[in-house]
Amino acid sequence: MDILKIWARSLCEKYDPLHPLYKLFRRLGCWQCNRQILGSLRNLYWYYPEKWEKLEKYQRACSWDFQPGKSEFYYSGRFKREGLEVSMEDILTGNAPKRAA
Repeated sequence: MDILKIWARSLCEKYDPLHPLYKLFRRLGCWQCNRQILGSLRNLYWYYPEKWEKLEKYQRACSWDFQPGKSEFYYSGRFKREGLEVSMEDILTGNAPKRAA
């Protein structure tokens, strides 16, 4: 992350115009993007199940994987096994457990 992004984010955090979704996602973009990092996919799975169900529906309808060698069903199984479930209130209030990067 370059210094301008760090400075801009610190200003947003200081004066509080930062969108609440930044507590869940490092970057905001299209929820169905296949270039999301693992943490964003995990948060989408746990906190937006209706969107995740749509991704699975799209996966069933197409012949290629969501990411090279990994379908939505791979990630569904992985996240379900992890059993990582934190309440939205914990995240928004900053009480969610911190995960290693």
